Amino acid sequence: GLESNFPEFAWMSADDVARDGLRAVADGKAICVPGVVNKSLATVSTFTPRGLARRIAGLATRLR
Repeated sequence: GLESNFPEFAWMSADDVARDGLRAVADGKAICVPGVVNKSLATVSTFTPRGLARRIAGLATRLR
Protein backbone atom coordinates (compact mmCIF):
# COMPACT_ATOMS: atom_id res chain seq x y z
CA GLY A 1 0.00 0.00 0.00
CA LEU A 2 0.86 3.64 0.06
CA GLU A 3 2.83 4.98 2.99
CA SER A 4 2.76 8.56 4.21
CA ASN A 5 4.20 10.72 6.94
CA PHE A 6 0.88 12.54 7.24
CA PRO A 7 -1.21 11.63 10.30
CA GLU A 8 -4.20 9.36 9.77
CA PHE A 9 -6.74 12.09 10.66
CA ALA A 10 -5.54 14.16 7.69
CA TRP A 11 -6.81 11.59 5.17
CA MET A 12 -10.32 11.06 3.82
CA SER A 13 -11.66 8.00 2.09
CA ALA A 14 -12.54 8.22 -1.59
CA ASP A 15 -16.16 7.48 -0.67
CA ASP A 16 -16.27 10.43 1.75
CA VAL A 17 -14.73 12.80 -0.80
CA ALA A 18 -17.14 11.62 -3.51
CA ARG A 19 -20.14 11.95 -1.17
CA ASP A 20 -19.16 15.51 -0.21
CA GLY A 21 -18.57 16.44 -3.86
CA LEU A 22 -21.88 15.02 -5.04
CA ARG A 23 -23.69 16.78 -2.20
CA ALA A 24 -22.05 20.07 -3.23
CA VAL A 25 -23.13 19.57 -6.86
CA ALA A 26 -26.69 18.82 -5.74
CA ASP A 27 -26.62 22.04 -3.68
CA GLY A 28 -25.44 24.00 -6.74
CA LYS A 29 -22.00 24.79 -5.32
CA ALA A 30 -19.17 25.40 -7.80
CA ILE A 31 -16.43 24.75 -5.24
CA CYS A 32 -16.20 21.96 -2.68
CA VAL A 33 -13.45 21.59 -0.11
CA PRO A 34 -14.21 18.31 1.66
CA GLY A 35 -13.13 17.54 5.21
CA VAL A 36 -12.39 19.60 8.29
CA VAL A 37 -8.61 19.51 7.79
CA ASN A 38 -8.88 20.64 4.16
CA LYS A 39 -11.38 23.38 5.01
CA SER A 40 -9.12 24.63 7.79
CA LEU A 41 -6.10 24.71 5.49
CA ALA A 42 -8.08 26.47 2.76
CA THR A 43 -9.21 29.12 5.23
CA VAL A 44 -5.75 29.66 6.70
CA SER A 45 -4.21 29.86 3.23
CA THR A 46 -6.29 32.93 2.42
CA PHE A 47 -4.38 34.81 5.15
CA THR A 48 -0.94 33.37 4.35
CA PRO A 49 1.48 35.23 2.06
CA ARG A 50 1.85 33.36 -1.25
CA GLY A 51 5.60 32.81 -0.91
CA LEU A 52 5.15 31.18 2.49
CA ALA A 53 2.22 29.11 1.22
CA ARG A 54 4.38 27.82 -1.68
CA ARG A 55 7.14 26.79 0.72
CA ILE A 56 4.69 25.00 3.00
CA ALA A 57 3.10 23.22 0.03
CA GLY A 58 6.54 22.14 -1.17
CA LEU A 59 7.38 20.71 2.24
CA ALA A 60 4.04 18.93 2.44
CA THR A 61 4.59 17.40 -1.01
CA ARG A 62 7.96 16.04 0.06
CA LEU A 63 6.42 14.46 3.18
CA ARG A 64 4.01 12.44 1.09
